[in-house]
Amino acid sequence: MSTAAKKVLRVWHETRTSHFELLKRLTPSTLFYASENYSFDIREATGLDVRKRGIFATTWAVLTGTHQYVEFNEPTMLKLWPRLLIYTSAHRARRAFDRKGSPSAILYAIDNLPPDAAIADTFRLPRRFAAFLVRPFFRYMFASFDRVSFGSAGAAAAYASLLRTTKTTPEISVIPQLPSPCSCPDAIAAPRSVLFVGALEHRKGIVELMKAWELMDDDTRLTIVGIGPLTSRVQAWANAKPNVRILIDPPRDQVHQEYRRAEVVVLLSKRVPRWREQVGLPIVEGLSHGCVVVTTSETGIADWLQAEGHFLVDAANPAHVVDAVNSALQCGPARIEVLGSLPTEHTRVTSDRWLTR
Repeated sequence: MSTAAKKVLRVWHETRTSHFELLKRLTPSTLFYASENYSFDIREATGLDVRKRGIFATTWAVLTGTHQYVEFNEPTMLKLWPRLLIYTSAHRARRAFDRKGSPSAILYAIDNLPPDAAIADTFRLPRRFAAFLVRPFFRYMFASFDRVSFGSAGAAAAYASLLRTTKTTPEISVIPQLPSPCSCPDAIAAPRSVLFVGALEHRKGIVELMKAWELMDDDTRLTIVGIGPLTSRVQAWANAKPNVRILIDPPRDQVHQEYRRAEVVVLLSKRVPRWREQVGLPIVEGLSHGCVVVTTSETGIADWLQAEGHFLVDAANPAHVVDAVNSALQCGPARIEVLGSLPTEHTRVTSDRWLTR
């Protein structure tokens, strides 16, 4: 299938299995990606135009493709700046020489950590000096976009902190990222069932969850789904706990099954240099299955979660985590209430329709 057959060329550096589920609902597109996430099953891409491509092939597609829109990664992603500078420069060159035929550049943004903050934290620099260093490059790349849709108010604020005096302003929308109810079969959750889904690494708060679980009542059951650098440590800990089970990188349909049987989803994300939780896929997927969420204020939809009766915690305080989980199990919103608080359409789809209208 040629790029010409699709309306959008999406240039995403990294992709994962859940992206394929999403792509089937977005505007028809060709996806170019460079690397796979830890959770990746190409079999789920059946029916999609998904291609692994390098810098040269991607740049050539940006320069010559007949698509109407091209979507790039966020300019807040410092590690991608060399690639993104090449791609946005190629797009600018095409736009300069082919004003009528060049595609519009679009951006879906959910990163709520400004790159100057990431630089300042990493190298222990004054924030103002870090902003002085990164602002020219950031503004150059941001000015390449014709339309930008922010998936959270936090992301919009993060970008605005470096764009106060930019001369080029794309069309902007702010549509908080929320899922629609999943099409999974109706199910009754197992009593006092808690679920963690995600990379088994420090920034996702799995160590803090294990510490908190030492204080949890034995009748509460925890399921851990994922894989990562801490797999061996988490597996050894889980194997010694009768009320904990662990599933290492199970197939996607089993992940959905675990969401259906859980009452509460826990994600204790914590900020580290160069990273802050954007929204949190386990949060979004937990909501779509009617789960109550226990998380930290790092997620970009923290205010929405709190307003809808979910729970924000201090991950460094095990007792606080335990109290929140127990409260979520005992008096959190019912599954029907969680599902009723969601839009009828995943707002990522809504944003994509706005970006490609």
